[in-house]
Amino acid sequence: MATLLPSNRPLGVIDRFNEMMEDIFDTKLMTTHWLPRVDVKDTEKETVYVVELPGMTMEDIDVEVLNDMLTIKGKREMRDEVRRDDYVRIERQYGNFLRQFRLVAPTEPNQVKATYKDGLLTVAVPKRDVMPTHRVPILPK
Repeated sequence: MATLLPSNRPLGVIDRFNEMMEDIFDTKLMTTHWLPRVDVKDTEKETVYVVELPGMTMEDIDVEVLNDMLTIKGKREMRDEVRRDDYVRIERQYGNFLRQFRLVAPTEPNQVKATYKDGLLTVAVPKRDVMPTHRVPILPK
C-alpha cells in the first residue's frame, strides 16, 4: 500500500492521525500485505511465471507446488539503517506477500524450476504429457 503525504500539512499532524487510525483499526496488520506483479506465459511445453520482487534476496522467497497449486510467498522488509521518520513519501511496498496460481495442466512438482536475477523471480512449470483416457467397461453383476 502506498503512503502519500500531502505537502501542505505538517508531518507531525499526519503521524498523529496515522497512529490514531492504527490504534482504532489495527491497520498494521492490514498494511503488511502486498501483491507483487506477475506475468504468466503459457506455451505448449510449460507455463512460466515472472514475478517482480526488487530488493529481495532468494532467502526472502519461498516457492511451493502442492497438487495443482503453485504458491509464491515471502517477505520484504525495510532495511534497519533506513529510518521511516525521515521519509515524506513511501511508495514501495513492504511486508508479507502471497500469490497462488492453479496449475492448468498436470505437472511433476520435482521438475519445476525457479531462478532469481535482477529482482525477477522466474518459475517454469513444465507440462506433463497427459496420459490417454482408458475406457473402463461396465460388467453386469
